[in-house]
Amino acid sequence: MKTNRNLIIVTIITLLAVFASCQRPVYSPQLVEADSLCDVKPDSAMKILHLMAKDTTGMNDDNLYYYYLLTLKAADKSFIPHTSDTLARRIVAHYEEGGDERLLPEVYYYAGSVYRDIGDAPQALDYFQKALDLMENDTTNLKLKSVVYSQMGYTAYLCNLYDKALEMHRGCYNCAVHAKDTVGMIYGLMDMATCQVRIHNSDSAYFLYKKALKIGEAYKEKKILASVKSQLASLLYSQGLYEEALSNIRYSLKHSNPQNMSPVFCITADVFAALYKTDSALYYYRKILEVGNIYAKQDAYKWLSHFYQKKGKIKEALIYTDYYKNTLDSVYKITATEAVARMNSLYNYQIREKENIRLKDENQKKQNLILILFTAVLFSIVIISYTIVYTKEKRRALRFKLEKYEMLLQEENKRPAEEKHQRTNNIINSEIYGQIRQIINDPYKSLRMSDELWEELSCEVKNTYPNFDNRLRELCKMSVLDYRVCLLIKIGANPTDIAHLTFKSKSGIGSIRRKLYERAFGKKGESKDWDNVIYSL
Repeated sequence: MKTNRNLIIVTIITLLAVFASCQRPVYSPQLVEADSLCDVKPDSAMKILHLMAKDTTGMNDDNLYYYYLLTLKAADKSFIPHTSDTLARRIVAHYEEGGDERLLPEVYYYAGSVYRDIGDAPQALDYFQKALDLMENDTTNLKLKSVVYSQMGYTAYLCNLYDKALEMHRGCYNCAVHAKDTVGMIYGLMDMATCQVRIHNSDSAYFLYKKALKIGEAYKEKKILASVKSQLASLLYSQGLYEEALSNIRYSLKHSNPQNMSPVFCITADVFAALYKTDSALYYYRKILEVGNIYAKQDAYKWLSHFYQKKGKIKEALIYTDYYKNTLDSVYKITATEAVARMNSLYNYQIREKENIRLKDENQKKQNLILILFTAVLFSIVIISYTIVYTKEKRRALRFKLEKYEMLLQEENKRPAEEKHQRTNNIINSEIYGQIRQIINDPYKSLRMSDELWEELSCEVKNTYPNFDNRLRELCKMSVLDYRVCLLIKIGANPTDIAHLTFKSKSGIGSIRRKLYERAFGKKGESKDWDNVIYSL
């Protein structure tokens, strides 16, 4: 009956667990479809979500907040900047308070993306970190984990937090390695190299670029390889290795993405200028004016102005000087705005970090205190338990010794008087006894017990009382002096004689006897009590 009852209980628990696991939200097919399109066709996902907007009033909470999350996701994948954190805060609150926990890492990531877009880098980094914390031991969602690391790296980089950016890009690279994502590995290495350049570790940057090149060459993707070579060329140019830089940038000129030629033309023009190949440099600086961003055009205008000055073409030189000044003003405004934004982000980040450090320090102190208290309590319990066990064991041993002593006493009392008398006579008639009496009766008190005499006395007592030594040592541990006192008691010497033979006072001999009794039986006793114990052995 008991076995059947246990089986029923286990079955019920199992069914409840299965039932609980089945209570995951059921999402609308349109939402699932939109989610699947976000990564590959975000514009199509946005169309589906736009068509569903009118139906949101009839959705339950699970579908409604999934819809909200997908609107953030689709906008992010479409590179549409977020301008407000209102929706993000609502979504985070919902999923933190009991929404589908499987989506929480993604919720934190897109909340971080919102704060990244509105310029709140500290808050963005906090949410990215929360996403990573939830996925710490997750090996099934490496794609999202990699993206989170990457965005944390870029956000930290923009705040000039290059060490933190390097750490995050290293995490991105490791995710790509585990996922066997070759493209992710290459970009991870390039991002790490960029951070190394910023913290002036050129050798490490060079090593990372070469590693990325090796992987890229095996992958045989020309556009990606071109991107690596252009960044490597920039590093080589900064180190004065112009010929090596030129050999790399030539590949990038042929195979780079047409929409991303501005940095390629810039490094190419700079390399040719450094090599005094003026015609080639002129060609690429002019190409920069066609496709370059404002920073690239600024450098091009400056170079062209100097070029025409040297040629004596003052009119052209002035034209490019004016262009340079105009772009300089624009760049200054942009740079100033970005600098203020970076300073604010960095300042806010540092404040947040200090607060986090303070909170971590407080938590660590609390944890240490709890650990100390726990250790102290545990140690106290161990000590108390050991004391209880030791005390019980000691009492048991003492009780055993008392019972054994009482048995010995009974045996001694039952022993025939003739046998007792014979043993006493054996001792008295022994040679050692006579020598001891001679020492005691010496009128000059000049004779002393030598070690040899003590050994002879011990042998005589053991011969007469064969179990004496064993029984005595079972009672308690004792010193040489204690043992000699017991030998003298056994042959009938009085306290005064014992004091004389051991060079102790009579009161000292009394103290030794009392201590031996207490040590043996765990309770106080008189000197005579110990004498009685010795007589019974």
